[in-house]
Amino acid sequence: MATRVSFVVVNWREAEATATCVESVKAQEVDAKVEIIVVDNESTPVSRSYLESIPGIVLLTNADNLGFTGGMNAGFAVATGDYFAAINNDLILAPDWLAQGLAELVDPGVGVVGGIEFFWNDQNPPGETSNEFHSQMFIDARAGYSYRIDEATSTRDVF
Repeated sequence: MATRVSFVVVNWREAEATATCVESVKAQEVDAKVEIIVVDNESTPVSRSYLESIPGIVLLTNADNLGFTGGMNAGFAVATGDYFAAINNDLILAPDWLAQGLAELVDPGVGVVGGIEFFWNDQNPPGETSNEFHSQMFIDARAGYSYRIDEATSTRDVF
């Protein structure tokens, strides 16, 4: 039976960015079943209509903006995967993003995987991995928080 991965993406009035993110999830080159859950937090009718037109997603709509955490929790509550991926709607994933993550998760000592985020805008087009403007998220398991650094770092394995 194929591994099932549930992606949860929270949208708040950024339907076009969310659609671009969803397309990068659909383009994952991996032997796994992918479930995409988009949680729409109090968007405009136009934004919500745009999201409803995206095929292959589960769309949850909230009348109120539950914030990022509340939206993620709503998505995780209906997710059916063996693994969960919480991603921001302004991210574009490399085609091997999921394959690389699943390869690390076979180690029973690994509970969370992540990667470098490359910013994209007019000067830094999506998918441009030579972009020096990226950040990394660090998770402090003991203190229970995460933080981001916004400085150029080299790509490396994290153990």
